Amino acid sequence: MLISLVSSIVVFGEQSRGVIAETKRSDKVALAWKRTVREFYRLRERTLDQRGTEKDVIALLALMTDNVVYEHPRANVRMTKEQAHAGMVAHLNEGKNAHISLQDIKAGNDFIVVELTLQYELPAKNGILEEITSKGMTIFEFGGDKIQRVAEY
Repeated sequence: MLISLVSSIVVFGEQSRGVIAETKRSDKVALAWKRTVREFYRLRERTLDQRGTEKDVIALLALMTDNVVYEHPRANVRMTKEQAHAGMVAHLNEGKNAHISLQDIKAGNDFIVVELTLQYELPAKNGILEEITSKGMTIFEFGGDKIQRVAEY
């Protein structure tokens, strides 16, 4: 699925702003972006469960440009950095035992696409923890060495 999505993005990119290919930027840049994405998920995992603190939120947002756009397109949510901060802090410690598994990370000209699985527990209305497993995909766009757009699907 991820490979076909990246292929679709490549075709779209050819029509709109030039061919998107891994050879267009250096391997060092791609490795740096992938490290940034892995750090994003290390911190994001913490913010989703009992380990998270506001320091984790601040560290996560430090990976982003000041004018970052953080989106959840399926929920029609689009946030600024300040709104993302407020939302993450408001939801700290709601979940338990979060774990994010990264199945695939692909780099394009100015973006990274990640296929992932999120597992965590949320308290249900009856007080029992409900196990949640969600497969998803995230697109990270970069401005220099920082994330300038996150779209979580």
